[in-house]
Formats: sequence, structure tokens, C-alpha cells
Amino acid sequence: MPWPSRNLELFLRQLATLSDAGVPMAQGLRALAPQLPAPFNRLAATVSDDLAAGVTLSEAVARHRRRFDPATLTFIAVGERTGRLAALLTRAADLVAQRRDTLRKLSSKLAYPLLLLHAAVLIPAGKTLFLQGAAAAAGEIAPPLLLLYAAILGGWQVLRARRTAAPLDTLMMRLPLLGFLLKARAAGNFSRCLGAFLLAGVNVRAALTECAPATGSPSAAADLARARDRIADGDTLSEALTVCRFLPPVSRGLIATGEQSGTLPLTLAQNAQLLDEEAQRKTALLAAGLGGLIFTLAAAYIAWLVINTFVGYYGQLGEF
Repeated sequence: MPWPSRNLELFLRQLATLSDAGVPMAQGLRALAPQLPAPFNRLAATVSDDLAAGVTLSEAVARHRRRFDPATLTFIAVGERTGRLAALLTRAADLVAQRRDTLRKLSSKLAYPLLLLHAAVLIPAGKTLFLQGAAAAAGEIAPPLLLLYAAILGGWQVLRARRTAAPLDTLMMRLPLLGFLLKARAAGNFSRCLGAFLLAGVNVRAALTECAPATGSPSAAADLARARDRIADGDTLSEALTVCRFLPPVSRGLIATGEQSGTLPLTLAQNAQLLDEEAQRKTALLAAGLGGLIFTLAAAYIAWLVINTFVGYYGQLGEF
């Protein structure tokens, strides 16, 4: 997944402005390119050339998919097909901003515990450095730091791998807090995508197929495929969505209410907003929990060092 940078958010908002103003996208991007920071200046120029050659915006942007997450690419395609491009580009930019804010909050919560953990490893090695030299100190420092960095890198790789591995994705969605956040993001993106298609008059089965990539989750996409099959067998949308494990019961209830009242697109938008608000609260809990865990590990490591030092000291006294 690309990093949710401020430049990416700015690029999406400027695309939304061009679309909302009715400016031809190829012309607007060509004029906008010199004003954008790298690498989006080159991306805008390339997309402009593709549009001038007859390629659609969604196809042109998809050629640079390493710059965009699956939900953004789906929103652009949906907006282009439904005539709601400006609104969905704005929503994609909002999601980038939310992801960046989430990462900022996590970083701020974890910074001090991680600093403490590094200090717990590095400070005791000062004695070894002074008495035995740099090689011995490095040998003492390397194992715990390598273990810490391997855990961080491993966690990042697992988050990336879940996008293509359904069993891993299913397992992660069952985890406390993190699982809720993954489900909330998938359900929120699905709700917005489905609402846009329904407003454009697209039939429900086709909309479920088109919305699957927006979830960013292979297990959610598989659930939507089963729901589509149930609709073909005669189920209503709310009945079919009971097989979607990524949708919380409250969301399914709201969708059923919207279906019965004839206000399904509005209800889907409200559902996405509720999921966003709950996800923000859970993110704060996750950040606090991770920070507390790392702080506890650092305190335990320091306590072990202190105890080990005193045991060694009293052992030496006993020899006298």
C-alpha cells in the first residue's frame, strides 16, 4: 500500500476540483503538472498524455497503481462510470488524510516507548564498550535490536501480504481491535462504492462485483461473491449480505432499513460515516495499547538488567 502522503491527498483534491469545474481532464492536468511536487508532476503529465490518446482516467491512473491504494482506484472507476467523479475523488482524498492522521497518532503514541526500549538496550552496553571494546558492545546490542526491527518489518510485511492471501486476511480480521479496523475500512469503502452505483442506477449484482476491489480485502471480496450468488437465487440485498463477515450487525441492520424504506444510498452513506467514527475511536485504543505493551516490555527488560546486575554484584561479594 502506498504511503498516504500529503502530496497524494493534494493530487486527488485537485483532480476533484477539475472534475467539479467541468474542465477537460487532459487539459487541466497538463496545466497543473508544473505546479505539482515530484513525482506527481510527472504522473499528471503522463496521465494527461494518456487521456489525450483516448484512454479513460481510471485506466490511465491504474497504470500507476503503486501510487494508489485499491480503494482509490475503484473510487475513480466508479465515479467515472456513475457521473460522481468529483465527489468520490474528494472522498478518496479524505481517506488518504484519515490514514495519514492514523499513522501520525500511532507514531506519536509509540515514539516514547520505542525510545525507552532503545535506551534500555544501548545504555547498559556503555559499560561493555568501555571495558571490552566496540566489538563486544556491538555483540551485546545487536540481538535485541535486530529482534525489535525484525518484528516491526515482519508486521508491515504481514499487513501487505494480507491483500493477496485470503486465509491470512481472514485471520487478521479476527484479531481484537486490529481486526475491527480492517473490517471497518473494508465495510466503509464498500458502502460508499455501492451507494454511488445505486444512485447511478446500476443493478445490485453488478454493483457488488464492481465494489469488491474497493474493500482491499480478499476475504471480503469472496464474501461479496457469495452474496451476489444469493441475490441471483432470489434473496434481497440485506438477506444476501448476511454472509458478509466483514459487515458488522449494525451495518446489516441499517442496510435492511434503507432497503425497506427506499433510502438505501443515503443509508449506505450514513453507515460509512458511522464506521469511520467508530474506527477513529478504536484507533486511539490500539495506539494506546501498543504504546503500553512496548512500555511494559521496556520496563521488564530494564528490571531484568537491574536484577542481573545486583545478582552478579552480590555473587562477587560472596567470593570475598
